[in-house]
Amino acid sequence: MNTPHHGECFGLTVSNRRPGVAKSRTPPEVPMSSLANDVFRTQLIEARNGGLGHKFSALATFRPPVTSTQDAVRLLKVAVLPRLAPSSSRFAVQGVVSNLSRSDEVSKWLLAGEYPRRYGGALVDGTADALLQLLESEVVESLEEDVECQLCVDRVCRIVNCDLAFHSGLTGCGVTVAVVDTGIDASHAAFKDRISTLSRNFITKSNDVTDADGHGTHVAGIIGGNGAASHGQQLRGIAPGVSLMVLKVNEGIGQTYRSGLIGAAVSYAAKNGADVINVSGGRPASVPPSGQISPPWVWSVFEEFNERAVSGAIADGSAITIAAGNHGWEADPSSTIYSPAINQHALTVGSVNLNSQSPQLSSFSSQGPVMRTDAISRGRVRSLAELAPSHAPVVRFPKPDVVAPGGEMDFSSNTTGFGCSPHHGVVSTKASVVVGESTPGFSAAASYIAASGTSMSCPVAAGVAALITEYARRNDLGLTERLDRAVIIHNIIRAGARNLGLSSHHQGFGLIDWENIQNILTQIKKGRDDLENYRIDPLYPE
Repeated sequence: MNTPHHGECFGLTVSNRRPGVAKSRTPPEVPMSSLANDVFRTQLIEARNGGLGHKFSALATFRPPVTSTQDAVRLLKVAVLPRLAPSSSRFAVQGVVSNLSRSDEVSKWLLAGEYPRRYGGALVDGTADALLQLLESEVVESLEEDVECQLCVDRVCRIVNCDLAFHSGLTGCGVTVAVVDTGIDASHAAFKDRISTLSRNFITKSNDVTDADGHGTHVAGIIGGNGAASHGQQLRGIAPGVSLMVLKVNEGIGQTYRSGLIGAAVSYAAKNGADVINVSGGRPASVPPSGQISPPWVWSVFEEFNERAVSGAIADGSAITIAAGNHGWEADPSSTIYSPAINQHALTVGSVNLNSQSPQLSSFSSQGPVMRTDAISRGRVRSLAELAPSHAPVVRFPKPDVVAPGGEMDFSSNTTGFGCSPHHGVVSTKASVVVGESTPGFSAAASYIAASGTSMSCPVAAGVAALITEYARRNDLGLTERLDRAVIIHNIIRAGARNLGLSSHHQGFGLIDWENIQNILTQIKKGRDDLENYRIDPLYPE
């Protein structure tokens, strides 16, 4: 067991005010319709009729009942593959995802305490003809194109540190946090003996989670680095005692990757007991299959593959923190939240710059609200201006949920190898593969570096979720025995957030504030508050 590390105060004035508890935000209705398959079906038909022999990558969601990975494999091998014509059955299963959930049923479960129905899915490759036959099978509910994405930090730097302080001796010991990212530099002293044997590479389908980029190492350091080689642990992470389940889904900045790997990793983490899952990545609207789209963005109301995995993991009890995205640089940055951070039930995290005289939203941080419509097919997104003439109904709900320090960009000064000024970024663990200026003022400068982005603010929330989990276990609050524990953790973080006076579409509930969160937990421990009060979203600050 790790020795608790005590930190110093983050230096922010905090309030003991807790927003009152009110009724939940009304979730969008999510009808299930063949419309969700139409665009990809058309694309496949055109490819088949044109005699194109190349393979497509797809994300398949099966019809219930599916209760396990084994059921999903059986559906593929027994019910689907024999139906494919021999000449067109070049069909490969890349990975299987179980426990996906429909968002409308998850919404009902959140309010009524009912466990949602389960859906299974798989990442598949196949010819146009093979995938069309799969789509028409009675066991397949939907088939989406699996697009290639770029990591969420495409316009910002990559490496971060946060120094929230905890005087109660909490370190996240005994808590498992899954880091869905580019891997980890296991040789870094900050992670010694705390990388889970359940770590996995979803690209190569192996246990090699070596970080060839540096992004995942930096994110992991914010969550749970122990501060080794940084002047007496000055640069330790939020929860330096956690076990890190490293799930590699991306090779790094500028490298494309299958978007469905995020969903596969999230599902794997939940099934393998991760208490918290951090996703510092996703896709904006300006990648295939959408192309360049000007915000405000309107997403399909049909939950795409990764969103379903997120909803399923939350229903399984894994708290999930997802980076809001880095499109705040747009001329109109409203409604630029990435997917799967658009998932209503996940904890979506934006970034604030606290180096200025007053708190400001980081210039790159994506903004809300999230807008969705049933007028476009699953996985698609359109500009509000383009959609407006059709008078399609659009549902809006607030995002991000909270913000945390994520630094700022400053290309006018000397920068690190990642284009980020050491004085404007946050500092965290540096992978050995990273080439660039290390953090000044530290004897082991090669071990730490600064960067900015919502990729950096997001793991702050993951670390805090780990601390809440540890506190609840230590004090027998009964949280870990509840099916809705992830929802409660999310809402405690929301309720404890400090109002910065910014728009709810910029800050959500406000800045993550451990002091307020610990006050809430203490009141629950003393019987003056109850976990039941956090099953429903708190009020937004006025």
